[in-house]
Amino acid sequence: MKNIIVKIISAIFHPLLMPSYAIIFFFLQDTWLATYHFELKKSITIIIFLTTSIAPLIFLLILLNINKISDLNLEKRRERTLPFATITLCYAGTYIILTRFSIKLPLLLVNFMLVSTISVFVTMIINFITKISVHAVAISCFFSCGIIFFWATKLEIIWFIVYTIILIGLISTARLKLNAHKPFQIYIGLIIGFLIGLSVVFI
Repeated sequence: MKNIIVKIISAIFHPLLMPSYAIIFFFLQDTWLATYHFELKKSITIIIFLTTSIAPLIFLLILLNINKISDLNLEKRRERTLPFATITLCYAGTYIILTRFSIKLPLLLVNFMLVSTISVFVTMIINFITKISVHAVAISCFFSCGIIFFWATKLEIIWFIVYTIILIGLISTARLKLNAHKPFQIYIGLIIGFLIGLSVVFI
């Protein structure tokens, strides 16, 4: 039963879903984004979901079918380079699409996609040295970007920090329980993701 729960947590908060979760979360906050027309927000969300979740998943399925990877979780470090490179391109493409959108989007929103792209690229580079948790990178990158978002929009930030830290704990524990990573791989992922997310301020 416990194993099923941690698998569910790991699947729900899969790194490929984090950009979609993040954009929906930002749109739901009581900021200037709430004034955007529903159709516009829906279009942006669909574009991000298709290019950062569906497109990479299709590529992973192709690699699995031709035996370039052993599983969709990319458990083997040596099998991660090609998928990470492709995901980086997908994320970069999403960033370019957002910068060329018919309506000028807030810089903070567009730059979130840029730091997401950077986080995947950096993870790919580090993967040549050691395997790290992409789940940890994704959630901590969202965490630091969220902190900047709440700070920039003058929203109450305490509840976001508390809930996200709890979420980070759940995801990290799930990855450890599944024996997907060692503790230091989780810690490295959390630190890298958080630092990259903070870089959105300087872009």
